[in-house]
Amino acid sequence: LAQTSRQFVAEFEGGDTPNPNTTIASGIESHPPANLAYGNDSKVDRQSYSLYGQATWRAADRLRLTLGGRLNADRYTDRSFNF
Repeated sequence: LAQTSRQFVAEFEGGDTPNPNTTIASGIESHPPANLAYGNDSKVDRQSYSLYGQATWRAADRLRLTLGGRLNADRYTDRSFNF
């Protein structure tokens, strides 16, 4: 299973806050406006793998032994930039 999520946040304060329908300037990270209170640009990648196995051995007419195992491997990468 693989999943990627992306989030961009720009929080403004004061009376000159842009209208939410206004496009944010492309250089906001390197040249933030004076009324920018907080900014974050993040990309998160998640990958998960699992393997499961089970075996049953009949030891006698009324006795069975069952053995099982599971292996999980998870990877999480968060590339975040606050401005």
